[in-house]
Amino acid sequence: MISAATIAALEERKLGYILGARERSDAIVRKIVLENDDPFVPLLIERKAAETQLFVKQVKVEGVRFVVCRNEEEAENDRRDREAIMAALDAQLKRGDKALIGNSAYRRYLRKASARGTHSFEIDAGKLAEEARFDGILVLRTNAKVNRPG
Repeated sequence: MISAATIAALEERKLGYILGARERSDAIVRKIVLENDDPFVPLLIERKAAETQLFVKQVKVEGVRFVVCRNEEEAENDRRDREAIMAALDAQLKRGDKALIGNSAYRRYLRKASARGTHSFEIDAGKLAEEARFDGILVLRTNAKVNRPG
């Protein structure tokens, strides 16, 4: 949905939009998530089942408005999922690493081993740390004019 053609068509028609952006694959969005140090504003959203703790901030890059959201519950889920993947990956590496290449969840955390040992791949701690920075993050791209109540 969020392609240059889609955005151009929406803006040509002067339509407001709020679109989800890909955090890991869009270079501008990665820069927003990884390099922007502006503080988040806390929001507490009450729901029937429970409350959702969100933190949000607006970031403008090259005249484009992004809203970065961090959901603490989702961040914890992401952390647990990554830990489970790492445990399985570690176990698989101990058995041999040939089967790892086809698994994209594993491959994202690997690098080629620098030393010629029994394994040709190893877990990349830098990739793990970078991935953790996306925990619970959702980035929206918008041109919507939202008025604050009150």
